[in-house]
Amino acid sequence: MRIHKFTHSCIYIEDDDVSILFDPGSYTAKEKSLDIDNLPSLDYILITHEHADHFDIHLIKKILDKFPDAKIITNHSVKKLLSNERIHSSTTQADFMWISNHKHEKVLGPDVMNWGFNIKNKIFNPGDSYEFDKSQTSEILLLPIQAPWGHMVQAVEKALSVKPRYVIPVHDWHWREEARQALYEQAESVLGKEDITFIKDIEKVPFEYK
Repeated sequence: MRIHKFTHSCIYIEDDDVSILFDPGSYTAKEKSLDIDNLPSLDYILITHEHADHFDIHLIKKILDKFPDAKIITNHSVKKLLSNERIHSSTTQADFMWISNHKHEKVLGPDVMNWGFNIKNKIFNPGDSYEFDKSQTSEILLLPIQAPWGHMVQAVEKALSVKPRYVIPVHDWHWREEARQALYEQAESVLGKEDITFIKDIEKVPFEYK
């Protein structure tokens, strides 16, 4: 399994028999970090929830122009938004994944439906939620590390409680690069004491998991 990050919460996974893109959102589009033409394949687009930083309809349309057969799996509220654009999606999980419903952390606005995805019991994406437990996680946790609704201490404490083998930080566009690197070094040190590896350079070097 090879895991790439394209800004914030946009994660691309290549495995032997499937390729997946999580949450192509507005920050990924703004930074132009996802070069669609360089994606070797795409079988699934998985969208955790409808907030723009996870769901950018214009970017999704561009992705589907290149990969018209890619299947979109998401929750019912995002499905409705996609239907308004005449884009087909499904709320039914594929046979290699497990979908779970997790309450989105508190925001200054209406509540939204938020889904978590467990891929092959190897990697878990909770979306914008810390309301999950060890039984729902995998060896690799995509951990929202910073947000208007959360903060790094809360994130690291969550990782310590569920004890994945690896943490890949997501939801971090709001930080300047200098702040991100300094705080990632702190997280690496704290989690390392519990034998949890913090993958801090994934935007430069894809993470390979065997």
